[in-house]
Amino acid sequence: MKKSIIILFTALLVFIPVYAVKNPVNIQGKIKGLSGGNVVLLDADRTTELARVKGLKDSFKMNVNVEAGDGRFYYIKVSLIGKNAVKLRNPIVPFFIDSRRLALEAQIIGSDLKLESVLPSPTLDEYFQLIKQNSYSGILSIAENNYLESIRLCDISPNNPKNQEMLHDSFYYVNQARTNLYNDYVHMIPTHPTSDALLAIICTGLKSTSIDDKVALISLFDKSMQDKFYGKQMMDAIHQAKASEVGMSAPDFTLKDVNGNDVKLSSLRGHYVLLDFWASWCGPCKSEFPSLKNIYADYKDKNLIVVGVSIDTNQSDWLNAIQSNGLDYMQLLDSERKTIELYNYRGIPYLILVSPQGVILERGLRGEQISKKILERVL
Repeated sequence: MKKSIIILFTALLVFIPVYAVKNPVNIQGKIKGLSGGNVVLLDADRTTELARVKGLKDSFKMNVNVEAGDGRFYYIKVSLIGKNAVKLRNPIVPFFIDSRRLALEAQIIGSDLKLESVLPSPTLDEYFQLIKQNSYSGILSIAENNYLESIRLCDISPNNPKNQEMLHDSFYYVNQARTNLYNDYVHMIPTHPTSDALLAIICTGLKSTSIDDKVALISLFDKSMQDKFYGKQMMDAIHQAKASEVGMSAPDFTLKDVNGNDVKLSSLRGHYVLLDFWASWCGPCKSEFPSLKNIYADYKDKNLIVVGVSIDTNQSDWLNAIQSNGLDYMQLLDSERKTIELYNYRGIPYLILVSPQGVILERGLRGEQISKKILERVL
């Protein structure tokens, strides 16, 4: 197994819609402690609401048309109501919809929603078995509890050096445990090559990484898994990334400038274009601004256009950063962050040089590389 695919179990994939046949599904459940609260069914992105019902004491029923049996996680979310209702710290639990009729049981313990069973659900049964087989599951649970306790102690006494040291150490151990947990799941793939549950665990725990690593990872599963929900996501990400490699045509996009005008990347054909993906909150991005301003001044009459593309979600933050940093070259706002997928970048600043014909010449430029590559390519 390639070491390169041993990666942190810390982030979720960006979800791309996958279209399949929807089926009517009946879900009945009992959630101890619900007390007439609201129960929401969320799609795999944890955001799209598919159904919402009000509980009858601790029970609920919902009928919904969804893609069943495609291996994705769905999520039940609970919100309590009433004067004495507490805000749950963890109100969401994952499960699979792999049958037309499901009976779900859960309970609210403290401020957490805990899933106990979903019947019949062979995929969830296997999911629980995989968790038991992973020797780091218990270790991670202990590490996370220690981390939460260290946060509590720091809240009580934030200036206590021992508490700060405990917080630092517990954070390190949580990350290490997550890494080990994920690695153990990766090692299970050869013995579970057609497991929907394992593919879901792997893909929802996949930290942003290189395309070569993604290719190596999906290749460990049976090829048939590429037709499942997460397999399609993985393949879509691979195909999208390959479409934005050096030598490929730069994916087109249309974004608004500081005056609210639409600017289409392809409208800049005939010029070299240096794309700088940045954000107002990014310190390293700001360190690149002086050299970018110099490049703009030196090359604006030599067929080079510098274009800043901010992934800020707040327009005011973006405009204030442009003004405070004196950015006098073209600036566009990508508040929906669609360029992240188009250009497969996972960290900023990220700079890409595009030819007058719209072909990607360089990717991932930083520091002195920027001027060096422009000298090689433009002059």
